Amino acid sequence: MRRTRRFLTETENIKLIVFFVLALAVASNGLPLALPQLKAGAVCLKLPNSPGGNRQSLLAYPKATSNDANVVLDQQRLELDLEIITDTYTSLGDPVVKVGEPLQMRVTFINKDIGPLTLYLLEDIKNVGPIETYETAGVVGLIFEISVVGSNNKLNDQGTNRTIADQLPTYPLEDQFMLPAGSRCRMDIEFSVDELNVMGLRGPGEYRVRVYYRNYSRGAMIVAPGATATPMFQDQGVWVGTAQSRELRFRIDIE
Repeated sequence: MRRTRRFLTETENIKLIVFFVLALAVASNGLPLALPQLKAGAVCLKLPNSPGGNRQSLLAYPKATSNDANVVLDQQRLELDLEIITDTYTSLGDPVVKVGEPLQMRVTFINKDIGPLTLYLLEDIKNVGPIETYETAGVVGLIFEISVVGSNNKLNDQGTNRTIADQLPTYPLEDQFMLPAGSRCRMDIEFSVDELNVMGLRGPGEYRVRVYYRNYSRGAMIVAPGATATPMFQDQGVWVGTAQSRELRFRIDIE
């Protein structure tokens, strides 16, 4: 006890303690600013795949509000953040994309729940159009709503990248990714110049964009033929719902 008290009262040791505390504070607050990838988390498609079967987390399983198994309570909290990747901004801080260059965006998935969250994700799947249209069509995955500032008309990708949910009653384990509680992961999405042309983003103008992540099926559990034990879980536990980001304004310009 005396050694500890003496260590804490000696001037040089106090300086050393203060130095380590300051270094820790700088690392925890400064590194995410210096390296945006740290702030956005790991790459979503490099997260661990779901173990499947009875190896799910009870914390990730919503509780039913009644005897109706289709009515759930305590849905897992998933949030989205959207960022346009560019080095150029307007005087108001809006991102600027140069004419003839691709539109690059970063979508960050944020697990605000106390349990792990299972995401169904496919690489290079990016739908563009009104969210209402995709809900009616049963489309899942990332959906981008893009419109011209001053107009309510949503641009469309002509349906070239759509993944229809009712074609996937059971999700392959390699397409399920587990996001731990309180963690975040990122997906970098690029729209090529040709894709922008299809959507009508050909020349200078101001635009608005918001991204949604949508999934409406938890995935049917596959029971091995001849199995006699009753499965602990009745489905694959994939996250269900619609999460959306804030709306961003950006500009496409020559300079």
